[in-house]
Amino acid sequence: MARVLGWVQRGLGLLLLVVAVCAVVAPVTSWFVMPGGLVWVVTALLLGLWWLGRGRLGPVAAAVQRRPRLVVGLGAAAGGLLVLGHLPLAQIDFGWDARQVVWGVEELVGGEPLTQGRENYFSKYPNNIPVLALFTPGALLGDQLGLPPVTSMLLLQGVGVGVVVWCLGATMVLLDRPDSVLPVQALATVLLGLNAQTAIPYSDVPAATFVAVCLWAAVRADVTRRRRWWAVALPALVVAVSIKVYAVAFACGALALVPELVRRRGARSAVAAVLAGALALGVGVAATTSAAARLTQLPSERLEQVQQPYPVEHFLAMGTYDSQDPSPTRVYGGWNWEHASTMKHQPDQELRQQISRDKIRTQVLERGVVGNLTFTSRKIAWVWGDGTFWAHGEGVDRDEPGLLGSRWSALQSWFVGSGEPYRQVVAPALHGLWVATLLVTGVGLWRVRSGPWVAACSVSLLALTGYLALFEARPRYLVALLPVLLVLTGLTAGAPPERGSADSGSRAQHADRAGKTVPKPGSAR
Repeated sequence: MARVLGWVQRGLGLLLLVVAVCAVVAPVTSWFVMPGGLVWVVTALLLGLWWLGRGRLGPVAAAVQRRPRLVVGLGAAAGGLLVLGHLPLAQIDFGWDARQVVWGVEELVGGEPLTQGRENYFSKYPNNIPVLALFTPGALLGDQLGLPPVTSMLLLQGVGVGVVVWCLGATMVLLDRPDSVLPVQALATVLLGLNAQTAIPYSDVPAATFVAVCLWAAVRADVTRRRRWWAVALPALVVAVSIKVYAVAFACGALALVPELVRRRGARSAVAAVLAGALALGVGVAATTSAAARLTQLPSERLEQVQQPYPVEHFLAMGTYDSQDPSPTRVYGGWNWEHASTMKHQPDQELRQQISRDKIRTQVLERGVVGNLTFTSRKIAWVWGDGTFWAHGEGVDRDEPGLLGSRWSALQSWFVGSGEPYRQVVAPALHGLWVATLLVTGVGLWRVRSGPWVAACSVSLLALTGYLALFEARPRYLVALLPVLLVLTGLTAGAPPERGSADSGSRAQHADRAGKTVPKPGSAR
């Protein structure tokens, strides 16, 4: 099994390297074309800084080891403040699904029954009901303070990013990688917190927040051997999967921990733990979605009177769609207006399924074996190859100006998708940072020895890639598991520990309840 997991690790490393090289040599671009020269320059500069900085983070690592709680907390606070300053600058009058969620929250906060339009939407997309339920309590609290619902929702997103940054720093401490704490926190702040899409309240950032909490609690449970932390990790994963179903990829990754569990507790106990965890996850997601439906006044009985939810075949049909656009902004497996319109005007569920199956059959068969392999590889490169994560690329968001008014329009043009400085400077810089992150992580996965958490993160990201290769996807869909990738970057990018695997240092230390690692009694400090 160790050999299999080692090849899984290297398989992901190869995937990231290929995607990163494609992103700069033969890019499958975002919804707009970035200037390639700037992407090259930023990528090269960041790789040079990484190379020069390797092994020179001793003072930083020493500071983390002396005061881990302080350093992690300061990193999270700094990231959170930057995000809160960024949110108003990146605000636009957004549309698509996110606007439906905001309208739903506004109606619930106002004490009004949800309108027919909202019922129509959530009956088609009941997967967004937990998102509605998640934002509503915070918006109700904000209403008591005189804040508009959308402002409260954005503040919750900002807090969520701060939680992600803290969890990643604390996870690096637990895994005995003090040199990676601040770099990983900085990456999370820039790639997630300063992304233009963070100023649109939707499911991506909350899902990433709960994935980060789950990852931190699971690592803490493993390192400290205290099972009670699994009682934190599991509910966090339940919420993440309820919000974004493909967050279940992290549960798949957790299976990579089974060999270690077998070694410690025996095969029978390991099998029982896996089955109990799977059952708890399934029951938890069902209970969470049911509770969310009741909280938002959208129980399934009510929605079924409106219409049935879109069948799974609908999302598979979207996933096999090729826009065949000769421009560089060709879409692979993304949203298809023609198919969506057909489904919207067809209330019969069986006909919806048949239409979607016919669409899948036609799109797959007309390409042939080689064509489908080419399409899938390009789709994976397209999903992974956008450092902006499709920010402001949904619907008509790409044309929307900033909301701060003409006085601030010049400044906001650096932060919103419609701004020329954003497209020509900011987005390429973010893309260069993303490409450099993928290259460093990909190389690191070939350099370090496999360990339980390297393997778990690798399996998670390959499972996510498999899901996105089949179903409707966009680069934005990577955000939910971005914390997993950044932990993997932290474990593999720097110099590996002197002995053992990339995360073996965690086996030699315990953690106190604030996340500070201390040596076992009697060990040298």
